[in-house]
Parts: sequence; C-alpha cells; structure tokens
Amino acid sequence: MLTLAFGMLVYAVVWKWTSVTGGDDGLIGIPAGASGCRGPRREARCAGALTTSSLPSWCCCRWRCCTAVRSPLGLSLRAIRENAERAESAAFRCGAPSTSRS
Repeated sequence: MLTLAFGMLVYAVVWKWTSVTGGDDGLIGIPAGASGCRGPRREARCAGALTTSSLPSWCCCRWRCCTAVRSPLGLSLRAIRENAERAESAAFRCGAPSTSRS
C-alpha cells in the first residue's frame, strides 16, 4: 500500500507542478517535432519510427531467449522438466520429491 501511495503522490506532484514538468502539456524545452512525427502524414511517420526502433529490440530479445534456451543450463532445465528421474540418472541434481511414501 505504501508503494501505491508513493506513486500517487509522485503523480500528483508531476501533474500539478506545471512550471517544471509542464503538467499535461508535456516537458518544457523539448519541441514537439523532435521525433519527426509532425506534419500532415504524422501517423504514418510515427508508425514507421516506432517500427524501426522496436524491431531491432525485439530481434535482440528473441535471439537472447533462444540462446538461453539452447545453453547448457536451458537444456538441463528442459531435461528436468521432461523426466526428472532420467535427468537425475544423468548426474543432474534435480531436487525432485521422492515418489516413495514413508
């Protein structure tokens, strides 16, 4: 609850302190056309800018995830998920609960 209250306090300060933050008008000193999204075909240019900036980021994240899955750690986690007993016999320490009942 404290985090929520702190977030609401920061939001109120940013929204009301218009001489510094600009409130709902935006940051002061940064022109609106700095991103190249200005003019009659603004939507098309902004969509193109968003695509060109997000596509490389997505590709990098995808590559990192695939690399992590194919790493030795990822392969051992997959083996433990598929068959913990077989992974344990292959010298992986699974920590799987025993199936015998005492």
